[in-house]
Amino acid sequence: MSKSKNEDIAWKHFRRGAIFYERKMLDVGIAEFKKAITLNPKFVLAHESLGAAYLGKAMFEESIQHSLKAIELAPKNSNAYTNLGNAYVAVSKFDQAIVACKNAIKIKPGETASYNNLGNAHLGKGELTQAISTYNKALKIKRGDSLSLNNLGVALFFNQQYAESLKALGKAIKSGYPVSEELLNDVEKGLQESK
Repeated sequence: MSKSKNEDIAWKHFRRGAIFYERKMLDVGIAEFKKAITLNPKFVLAHESLGAAYLGKAMFEESIQHSLKAIELAPKNSNAYTNLGNAYVAVSKFDQAIVACKNAIKIKPGETASYNNLGNAHLGKGELTQAISTYNKALKIKRGDSLSLNNLGVALFFNQQYAESLKALGKAIKSGYPVSEELLNDVEKGLQESK
């Protein structure tokens, strides 16, 4: 089969994979992305998407592998760096996550996902001041972002800033984010004990 024909078929598998991914049918999406990569091993979007799909299935080492491949093939791929940072956070490789997230931010500074992942890496390392600052940067980019508000509320809670935590979590709830009831109870308890 000619290279052009392989690439055309690879694109068809990729598009099918993307549809299944969007429908949360990750196993089928993964199978389609793999078929695309078999036909075109240098298919950056297929590697990036496979990294994201594996992330969605909590298959973090596989996500890391394909995110790194996407970055190797296209070093300016901010989405692959964001996926990589997210996967590194999930496996507690916080220093690597920080590097990946900073690279994503350098390439595409207006994406809140990279800031949230960076904040999560700082939070994982116990660097509460940096985490809070990073979530606030995300909120400057996208005011009222529910995930950033939730993450800020969590970081403020761990920093024993209970009133500020409750305020951020309240805003997250108003914007539709499913804030953990257990977290809200812990914040309320901390607020009462600090009085």
